[in-house]
Amino acid sequence: MALIHLVPNWFLRFDIGLEILFAIVTFVVAYYSYKIYKLSDQEESRILSIAFLSISISYLIKAVVNLLIISGVDDKISNVSFSNIQTLQNVGIFANGAYIILFTIGLVLLAYMTFKIRSLRALSLLLATNVFVMFLSQNKILSFYLLSSLLTIYISAHYYLEYIKKNNYKNLALFFAFIFLFFSGIIFIFSKIYYISYVIGHLLELASYLIILLILISAIRKK
Repeated sequence: MALIHLVPNWFLRFDIGLEILFAIVTFVVAYYSYKIYKLSDQEESRILSIAFLSISISYLIKAVVNLLIISGVDDKISNVSFSNIQTLQNVGIFANGAYIILFTIGLVLLAYMTFKIRSLRALSLLLATNVFVMFLSQNKILSFYLLSSLLTIYISAHYYLEYIKKNNYKNLALFFAFIFLFFSGIIFIFSKIYYISYVIGHLLELASYLIILLILISAIRKK
């Protein structure tokens, strides 16, 4: 699962910077979610905290992998591969696998949070199904993006329906946050053809996480 990219050197540095920023922002989201859980004892906030902590760690791992990649690139454009160095190849395989699993755990928890029931059996089934489908697939990266998009469109639909029912603008904001995350996953599918897709996809991710963070900060201030 070692990734090979044809990308400009400047973008690798930009990519790492954004991933570190995402790790920080999603960690702050996890922190504020936990604060809300301690104040209100809401199970949804606890699940949200664990979900974003998992996503934060996944971004941190991805940033470390890209730091390893950038050590081997030239001044303008590079065909980056771990295959030339066995040690980096093994690290890359492990790290990319860890990133996919942790990010998937985060999204599965976010989807589970929208359920009306609380069942470890339902959660474990949802998680196992997503992980097994990805790792049994020949194209694991494509499967990851497709399953992530499926989870985020489900979450988006949930918050849109909640907005229709309750006319609560917090739910509308969450709908836009997760629809941005959905489109970022779709855009990343084409990133091997158009490297600018990385930039657009990352900007949509950033917008998504910032919206969620602002909602949580607003909720903390009200309490």
